[in-house]
Amino acid sequence: MNSSGIYFAGFKHPNAIEDNSKKQKYEIFQSLFEETIKVDYNDEPIGKLEKLIEKYISENKKIYLLGFSIGSIKSLYLHFKYDIPILLINPSFFPEITLQAYLSQNEIDNIIDLKNNIKNLKHKNKPYSNFSVLLSKDDEVITYDKFLNIFNTYIKYVEWFENSGHSFIQFENRAEQIRLLMIWDELTDMDVEEVF
Repeated sequence: MNSSGIYFAGFKHPNAIEDNSKKQKYEIFQSLFEETIKVDYNDEPIGKLEKLIEKYISENKKIYLLGFSIGSIKSLYLHFKYDIPILLINPSFFPEITLQAYLSQNEIDNIIDLKNNIKNLKHKNKPYSNFSVLLSKDDEVITYDKFLNIFNTYIKYVEWFENSGHSFIQFENRAEQIRLLMIWDELTDMDVEEVF
């Protein structure tokens, strides 16, 4: 299958200590698709991604989006604009509040612009599209009530995890489930039963 997975990374706290003994999420993500791209929350303007996605669409390439934490905003925008399958993990949809101390005013303005575009685009989409969410019950950074209230009619599948934290330490153990959630619309009913 001619496919590309786009991984939207979360915010890397300036004081974070990296654990090199574990595989990083993007490393694991790379094993799930033929071609992968990593996008950081503060990477290039969204216009470059739009052009890339339009190129992929013109080539009939399957595209899958995974948004982690603050990466959920860019991935949601692209999902609603192009109707691309999306999986969000611990989405941080209000970083202009939760990460205000770490973001520049320009970054905050870009986030607010994208969120306004999402608000306008989501009303044009069908309910319960290929949109799944994995959430940690013990997320030490974010609560999800407001996010779920905004997007509940668009989300096809939600699963809550214990002992996973905001960094979602279940990622490696759930890699195959993550891949299957992303390609959900291509699965048969029998495949879906095996996953869940």
